[in-house]
Amino acid sequence: MLKDLLILTIITFLPFVELRLSIPVGILSGTISLPWGITVSGLGLNPALVFLVVSITNILIGIIIFNLVHVFDKGLRNSKVKNHYSKFMDRSHRKLHPYVQKYGILGVAVFIGLPIPGSGVYMGSLGAFMLGLTKRQFHKANILGVLIAATLVTILTITGNALFG
Repeated sequence: MLKDLLILTIITFLPFVELRLSIPVGILSGTISLPWGITVSGLGLNPALVFLVVSITNILIGIIIFNLVHVFDKGLRNSKVKNHYSKFMDRSHRKLHPYVQKYGILGVAVFIGLPIPGSGVYMGSLGAFMLGLTKRQFHKANILGVLIAATLVTILTITGNALFG
């Protein structure tokens, strides 16, 4: 059981898939063949346990990334990787800015909560930093966004499994 929870945590830490992959892997059982010869075996765990572990992990990722960006921003402004860093941060800003303009902090939560590629806590925390959100504002948006995403993915996983499993 501990090994399974560690696997879920590791999958959740993967950028671009985060809880979008770890929740289905945790809840479903059986084996799924993905492109490029990758095979993923579901763990068949209790959905409530998966939701709890993955949500907490994802919230922590947002906190870690948001705080690391503050630290690295000062050091990277004057380094040789400044160009790459600036491009990445500009991309995060462009993706998140329309949501914040329209909905404020709730926009960041919605951006984090959309279970689609290119959104999530990694981009959400970088974009929130670029937009100048305070730690408190980001933490509220992060928690709400992760809970939105985890709820949607859990419901879709359970429903899909019931319909097609």
